[in-house]
Amino acid sequence: MYETRGFEPPSPTSTPHDLFTHTAYEDDRYDLCHETAHRFVRRTDDRERLVYLDGSCLDQTDRANVSTRRAGCAFVFKPEPYSPQEGIVGFRLEAEGPTGRAYPQTSNRAELRAAIAVLQYLPWNEEGCDTLVLATDSEYVVLGITQRIAVWMERGWTTSARTAVKNRDLWECLLAEVNKFASRGMEVVFWRIPREWNTEADAAARQAASTHPFVSELAELNGGWV
Repeated sequence: MYETRGFEPPSPTSTPHDLFTHTAYEDDRYDLCHETAHRFVRRTDDRERLVYLDGSCLDQTDRANVSTRRAGCAFVFKPEPYSPQEGIVGFRLEAEGPTGRAYPQTSNRAELRAAIAVLQYLPWNEEGCDTLVLATDSEYVVLGITQRIAVWMERGWTTSARTAVKNRDLWECLLAEVNKFASRGMEVVFWRIPREWNTEADAAARQAASTHPFVSELAELNGGWV
């Protein structure tokens, strides 16, 4: 298993805006990506990119009516002025996981699903990216994939309390996507950021939860070259 790490900014006060800017692919290195594509690109290393992601669940506090919950997922991969028209992907969390089993809608599942969707959306390594930073305000996702998952696997997918790890299906799917890119020479790292730095993805996830129609089966998103 590839060991996934957290992103370490040069300073504790460094923001995504400080470290990443937007650029168009205008030279021969990016001949596989069309000329109008833009990304959040590291100012000091044009082979490092960033994507914001988030998940949201409405009515999650109503434990008596689990079936009424609605969750949405979103990610932002193009900076302004290219988002929100082109750079934000929002979608309803599917009722079923990758194994076909149905699960209650939760914000944790939505955030995990958003991370999976980012990695399935584009062939990032083929764009000249060798480090993809997934920025999220979800401690659950960042600590889970960078620290806890290896321990869970050693224990046979049980917690320290010997209970089954929740959302195992999505954790395994996310790990498989990370390992896929690792085998292609690209590292995926996770950066936990404050919620106020993640407003676009948060708003898009909430909108998807409240306005997008119910979806049963999980389907892989594919952005092609965008």
